[in-house]
Amino acid sequence: MTDSNRELFSDVSQRARNRMAILHARKERRLNRRISLAEVNRATKVDARTLSKWYKNEIDVYHAAVIAALCAYYECEVSDLIAVGKADEAELGQWAELVTA
Repeated sequence: MTDSNRELFSDVSQRARNRMAILHARKERRLNRRISLAEVNRATKVDARTLSKWYKNEIDVYHAAVIAALCAYYECEVSDLIAVGKADEAELGQWAELVTA
C-alpha cells in the first residue's frame, strides 16, 4: 500500500462513525422493551466484544460480515449504520435524543 493510500484510509476511518447505538435505541422503542447486547449477539452471531465496540463507536475496521449482520438485525441500509464525514445537525439531534431518553 502506498503512503497516499494509507493516508486516505486513515482519514476515512477517522471520519467514519457508526450509528448502532441510535439504531439500537430505535428498535427498543419500536418493540417497547430493552434489548441487551447478548440478545443482539444471539441473533446476529457477531462476537460480543465486537458488538460492544460497535455500540460504543470504538471500531476502526469495518468488516462486511458484521455490517451485513447488523443491517439485517436493525432492518436498515449500510448508510443508516455507517456515516462518513462530519455529523450534521439531524444526527447530532438523534444523539441528543438518545442521551436524554
